[in-house]
Amino acid sequence: MDSIALYKSDMRRIMNKKRRQRQLRRNIITGVIALILIISLTVALGSIMVYAQSNDKVTMYKYYTSIEVQQGETLWSIAEKNLETGQYEDLISYIKEILHINHLKDDTIIAGQNLIIPYFSEQFVGGY
Repeated sequence: MDSIALYKSDMRRIMNKKRRQRQLRRNIITGVIALILIISLTVALGSIMVYAQSNDKVTMYKYYTSIEVQQGETLWSIAEKNLETGQYEDLISYIKEILHINHLKDDTIIAGQNLIIPYFSEQFVGGY
């Protein structure tokens, strides 16, 4: 009788060991699959971010410069000469900004007057 009890406890120990081994294998397989999924998602998201950043649009930086109004120039002629396409909705928007920057109430300017006008450049001139 004692040998049967020993046999049952040995069998139980063997079965428990096999069950633990199966569970360990399942845990390892689950971990490996999770790791593969995480790496795949990281690579996929990284490539999406790189693609999103590599569009063909060039970054333009906005700067201001001072110009002296020459004889015969009008605010409209200055705006037409300095307006860069794609940066403003239209010529009137650019003129409105020049008026605002220079605290002008209308488009009347005179020769010799200094105006501050905005312009754009691909070059970044960093400050601090």
